[in-house]
Amino acid sequence: SISQLLSLFLVPFYTKALRPEDYGILAIVGLFTQFTNPLLSLGLDNALFRFFSLSKNVEEERTYLTTAFFIKMTAAITCLVLIYFAYPVLDKLLFEEKLTYNIFILVLGSVFFGSFGALAEVVIRVQRKPMVFIIIQLIVMSISIVLSIYWVLILEWGVFGALLASMIGLIIRSMCLSIYLRNYLNFRYFSISQAKVLLNYALPYVPHKIQGQVMQLFSLFIVNQQMGIASAGIYSVVNKLSKPIWMIVGSVQKAWVPYKFHLHKTESDPRAIFSSISGNYWMLLILMWSVACMMFPFIFRYLINERYHQGINYFPFLAFIPLAQAFYFTVNTGLELRKSQKILPIATFLGMITVVSVSLITVKYYAPYGPIIAQSLSFLVIAFITFRYARKVLVINYPFLLTFLYLSFSSILVFINYLSGCDLLVSVISITIELILFIRLVQYFNEKSIGEIIRVFSSRKISLRKT
Repeated sequence: SISQLLSLFLVPFYTKALRPEDYGILAIVGLFTQFTNPLLSLGLDNALFRFFSLSKNVEEERTYLTTAFFIKMTAAITCLVLIYFAYPVLDKLLFEEKLTYNIFILVLGSVFFGSFGALAEVVIRVQRKPMVFIIIQLIVMSISIVLSIYWVLILEWGVFGALLASMIGLIIRSMCLSIYLRNYLNFRYFSISQAKVLLNYALPYVPHKIQGQVMQLFSLFIVNQQMGIASAGIYSVVNKLSKPIWMIVGSVQKAWVPYKFHLHKTESDPRAIFSSISGNYWMLLILMWSVACMMFPFIFRYLINERYHQGINYFPFLAFIPLAQAFYFTVNTGLELRKSQKILPIATFLGMITVVSVSLITVKYYAPYGPIIAQSLSFLVIAFITFRYARKVLVINYPFLLTFLYLSFSSILVFINYLSGCDLLVSVISITIELILFIRLVQYFNEKSIGEIIRVFSSRKISLRKT
């Protein structure tokens, strides 16, 4: 998202103005915010997307949106009140008693306004108006950057200035997005019967998402607990520089969900299209990951303050996590056609057990790499479970072997680069080999030349492989 781009843009400035301990506080604030989102949303964003997109008329859309909005806001306010009274416990448990009361209030405000804007985002996604969302995000990003630079770098307000700029950005974002709710929100459309329908679909997502957040955040949590908040800050800085890959995966996923439903509606047999898109997507992500890993040390040393340089070797492991997540997102295609999503909390529970157990076992001997690897493993566990379940609905032949071989070779190139001390000549040669291999594999997989592949994309024909 654009907020992640903002965060990435500010990293070089923040690392000069903020100590690793300060960055650690920001990292744990982010951890806390992400973890509370499922509690505040109750899974209603997912439920609203499904029922709003399948509504037959405006009356149904208004009923679903109004009902979801009032339930969600009630839940959000209730949760935030409870969290407010837990301030002393949270400060001691997560922040080494370095979280001031004013910063805590900013955190609560950011959580609320972030939750408020999510429902409007659902409407924009259903209406397939990505440019509207991008424009709003660009406006918010510009304002937040100016405020962040002024408050953090000029006035030296530190963590407080960074979080205040973030919250104001979220408020402006919520105000802009609320324009898309005004034609739908009306309390007379609130329906108890539709509330039951929404919650029946939504509530299984709550444990699923909480467990998913544990999977994504536990490695940072255990690093903070075992290595200290300064190490968590270094971890966070390196992780932020992997955000371009996360942003690509997240953006593709946001487009992928409505597009899957579109294909289910318009294609009698979309399996070949799903296989083609997934295979090309996986290979492109592996290329991006390997090239990013080879270029990262040079960029990091140039942009980031030397206080954070000990985290350079974290990058290949952290940057691989979004690849594992992307694999999970795509390999379970067909699962969305099931009326019940009860397999999701089961799968994420097992994924959560994986990340927690592997992290606890490895953190004392291989920190922070063990917990980071555990996070990737957890996504692969979920992918395997949901894939098996999805195949009962839709059998898709994915290029698993080809993808695995390509990933193995790319990993060897990355390992050689870091073993050589990230020598420039070795990196250039490795990137060249990686690009040549990618081109050959894409040609082999699609059974077309690069020129033909480009023409297919230009003509907007998604399925590249011969069927």
